[in-house]
Amino acid sequence: LLVDLIEAYITSLSSNNSFPSGEGESPPSALLWAWYLRSILHEQVAEYAQGITLINKCIEHTPTAVDFYELKARLLEAGGDIQQAADVIDAGRDLDHQDRYINNQTTKTFLRAGREEDAKKRIALFTREQGSPEQYLYDMQCAWYELELADLLRRKGEFGKSLRKYMAVVKHYEDYHEDQFDFHSYCIRKVTMRAYCDLLRFEDDLWGLPHYGRAAEEIAKIHLHIHDNPSALESDAEPDYSKMTPAERKKAKNMARKKKNAAAKGGSKSDTKSNNTNGGSGNVKKSKPHAIDEDPSGKELLA
Repeated sequence: LLVDLIEAYITSLSSNNSFPSGEGESPPSALLWAWYLRSILHEQVAEYAQGITLINKCIEHTPTAVDFYELKARLLEAGGDIQQAADVIDAGRDLDHQDRYINNQTTKTFLRAGREEDAKKRIALFTREQGSPEQYLYDMQCAWYELELADLLRRKGEFGKSLRKYMAVVKHYEDYHEDQFDFHSYCIRKVTMRAYCDLLRFEDDLWGLPHYGRAAEEIAKIHLHIHDNPSALESDAEPDYSKMTPAERKKAKNMARKKKNAAAKGGSKSDTKSNNTNGGSGNVKKSKPHAIDEDPSGKELLA
């Protein structure tokens, strides 16, 4: 019934520039949003090709509307073309650099497409200029980003780093649980009983919320995968030089040494930049120091 109604609207607006009721002439945008609504209905019944055809007409009509690019990206992703979906939604993001929502959706799509560096560049646009965007997102308890990044790392086989991100989400929920005690005396003292009841209901369902359940499930899956496939961790181990020819051994050792030096050089550069940023000007507010991460690859979590 709804599809028939929208189809009737599109037919009438295309031919007569008015709705079937015939009550005056409709603005040009009426047909545009009728196409958009019909494309959404195509999406809901998995008719992705038809939906993309209609949303392309919307983009040709009004190429500056961000909503059309977001819908097209969703249709492409659902249809299996995640790489093109990422490019399309990034084109929509480029139309409005102040829109945090579309920037977040672009970041999420890039992560699902396996384009980690592009995703980090996009999410960094809305984080503090000082310090690490990763640390800022952790401090802000941005669980959706950590879950998407953890999924990406898991697909790449970097189980230690993936496990760290999933554990970070679990830590957020543990903090929620602990922080509730600060509100008991406050709410009673301020007589904010309605908010207090909402808090109690939230805490009752805390461990059943989707993000926590997803993180806990993936942590269990990684541990089970490592238990069943111990060889999955061998990629991080030192190669067996005894089975190599002298030339191969020399090349492998040189590559390992370069990687180690590059990692050490990158760490020293980030430390120097942080020190210069915080100490270079008396007017710049110093960021809160963070503990040194002694296990960035998550090897201890996999032990």
